[in-house]
Amino acid sequence: MSGTALWSRRLEWGLIAIGIGLRAARFLETRPLWIDEVLIALNVVPNGPADFVQPLGYGQISPLGFLLGEWLVTRVAGAGEHALRFLPFVASVAALIAFNRFARRTLETAPALFATALAAVSPLLIYYAGEVKSYSFDWLCAVLLMHATLTVAEGPTPRAWTRWALIAAFGALMSTPAPFFVAGCAVALLAVPAVRTPRTLLVLVMAAIPAALLFAAQYFTTYNSAFTRAAMDSYWTRQFLDASPRDALVQALQSARTFVIDVVFGDHVSNALPRKSITITILLTAIGALLLVRRSLTVALMVLAPAGLAMIAALMHRWPLTSRLLLFLVPALAMALASAVAGLTALLPARVRGAVFAMIASVFVLSSAAGNRWEWTENNLVVALPDALRSVSRGGDSTATVYLSSDLVPACRYYLAWHPDRIAMGGGVDGARADSTTMCTRRTGRIVSGQWPVFVRRTPGTPFDTPRPVEPEWVEQEGSRILASTGNELWLILAHSRQLQNALPSWLESHGFRRTGERRQRTLLVVEYSK
Repeated sequence: MSGTALWSRRLEWGLIAIGIGLRAARFLETRPLWIDEVLIALNVVPNGPADFVQPLGYGQISPLGFLLGEWLVTRVAGAGEHALRFLPFVASVAALIAFNRFARRTLETAPALFATALAAVSPLLIYYAGEVKSYSFDWLCAVLLMHATLTVAEGPTPRAWTRWALIAAFGALMSTPAPFFVAGCAVALLAVPAVRTPRTLLVLVMAAIPAALLFAAQYFTTYNSAFTRAAMDSYWTRQFLDASPRDALVQALQSARTFVIDVVFGDHVSNALPRKSITITILLTAIGALLLVRRSLTVALMVLAPAGLAMIAALMHRWPLTSRLLLFLVPALAMALASAVAGLTALLPARVRGAVFAMIASVFVLSSAAGNRWEWTENNLVVALPDALRSVSRGGDSTATVYLSSDLVPACRYYLAWHPDRIAMGGGVDGARADSTTMCTRRTGRIVSGQWPVFVRRTPGTPFDTPRPVEPEWVEQEGSRILASTGNELWLILAHSRQLQNALPSWLESHGFRRTGERRQRTLLVVEYSK
C-alpha cells in the first residue's frame, strides 16, 4: 500500500471513529424520552408481536421489523431509555460504515472521504442515532440495497440477485419509505445492459416481489388507521406539494433548503453563515448530481431516483417532504456535494487543486460539527418528567395530588408503569401494569391528567408565531377539576406553553391555594401548593 493510500485509509478510519464516538455519546446520554419516543414505547412495551400487525395506538406509524426488534430488546434488557434507543444507535453506526464503503466503491478517494466526513458529523444523523424511531434504518437499508444493486450491475448472478431480494425485503420490514429506494434501485438496474434482457427483467420483478408483499402487508395492517391518516394529513399538510407547477417548485426548493440545513449545518450555524450560503450549497449539490450522471448512470439513478419518487408522492399527498422522513436521501446529498467540490476544484491548476479541495471540504465539515454542537445543546432541553416525579416522591405528602399537563400524560404512563426506576418515581409494581397502560397512576395519592388546553383564536392578520393566551373558560374548567380532586397538597407539573404555565397557577392562587415551592426542571415548571 502506497503512502498516500495508507494516509487516506487512516483518515477514513479516523472519520468513522469520530462518527461512531459522536453517536455513542448521543446514545449514552441520560435524557428522558420525549413525546414521540414515549408513544412508540407505549406501543411496544405493553404489547406483543400480534399487536404490531394492526394499526398502532396514539396515531403512530412504524415498520413491523423495527417494532419486533424493539420488543425483543426490551424483553432482554428492560424498558429503560438505553434499551429502547439501542437499535437506532446500532443502525446509525452500521449505516455510517456501509456508506463509507459505498462512497469508496463509487467515488474517487478525496470525494469519498469528504462524503464520509459529512455523514460522520451530520447533526441530523447523530440526533436520530439516539431516538426511539426507525429513521436510522431508512438510510441504512437504502445504502445496503445500493451495495447489492452495484453487485448485481457488476454481474447479475443468482447469488447477487438473492442478496438483492433479501436486502430489499429487509428494507421493507425495517423502513417505512422502502418503496422509494427499492424502486430507485430497480430503476437503476434498468440502466445496466445485462439486465435489460427479457429473462433478467423477469428476475428483477421476482426479486422485488417479497419486498412489495411485505410493504403491502404492513400498509393494510400496521399503517392502516383512519385516525393515523387524518392526523398525518393534518400534521404534515404544509410538507406536501401543491398541484400548481410553480407552487410545487417553490415548495420543493424550500424543502431542499431545509434538508440541506438539517443534514449539513443545523439551524444555528445556518443562521450564522454568510448570506446565500445555503443557496450556493444547493447549487453545488445540483452540479454534483449532474456529475454523478456523467460518471455513472446506474449510481446516479440509485441515489437520485428516490428523490424524484418522493416528490411524486408528495404531490399525491402520500409522503411529506420533511427532513426526518427523507434520511434515505442522505447518500444522494453527501455524494453530490462531494462530487461537485471535486469536479470544480479539478478545473484549477494541479499544484493548488488538493489544497483548495481540502479547504472547502474542511469548511463544510467544521460547519457541520459546529452545528452538531449547537443542536446537541438545544436537544438536551427535554421534558424532565422523571426528575419531577422523583421530586414529588421525595418531597410530597403520600396523599398529595399531582396535576400533569396533557402533553405529559403519555410519558407519565410509561415512566410510572414500565420504566425500571418507576418505584422511585412513585409508580406501581408489576401487578399494576395492566391498568397503567391506559391511565397514569401513582402508588399513593392521586394524579389528575390535564385536558388539552384551548387557546384564544388568532385574529386575522396576526403573525403566526404570536403567542396566544389560554381561553379563560378552559382555565376555569380545568381549575375546577383540580380543586375538586385536591386534598391538602397539590403539585403542578406543566410542560405546555408559558401561557399555560402562567394562567393555571394564577387561577389556583386566586381560589385559595398557597404556593409553597417552585422550581424549573429543564422545560418543566413544577409548583407545590398547600390548600
